[in-house]
Amino acid sequence: MNAAESHVRSDQLASRNALKRTFQNRIRLSETHFALLIHSTLNKRDDQFHGHWKAGYTYRKGDVVYYKKSLWEMTADKEVCGEEGKEPGVGDDWTSILEDLEKKVAALRTELEQLCTDFQAHKKLMEDRWQRVDFQLNVLTVAVGILGIGWLLNYLYHLVFGVG
Repeated sequence: MNAAESHVRSDQLASRNALKRTFQNRIRLSETHFALLIHSTLNKRDDQFHGHWKAGYTYRKGDVVYYKKSLWEMTADKEVCGEEGKEPGVGDDWTSILEDLEKKVAALRTELEQLCTDFQAHKKLMEDRWQRVDFQLNVLTVAVGILGIGWLLNYLYHLVFGVG
């Protein structure tokens, strides 16, 4: 194994950009590089991905198709011919791969909206409480000031008139 391929393992997955960089380096490509390329790409047969659902095709358990903006996996134990009335979303032969995820996202969105609503209500409550505390502090400051002035006037009165 030469230095250029020492960082490449055939069981790794590489992004398109990483593959482009590998093949643009003008190095002598090896079996390992091509294995990386093959391992990093989708193989419809091996990965059981059949693209768009098509009428007339036979699907087996584990096959994945794209139908009505969603990915569907064949979950039936029997072979199913793609015909009207047996397309994904009809019956129990297919399971939406994204449907559960979309439900979870919707639930999280609802929960987040509720948290935002609760937060805004709590924020308003805290602002109202702070305004009351601020008002009470102002009243207390004025009261202490009045008491202080009263004490000072009383002290001066006793100092000037010597009453005591």
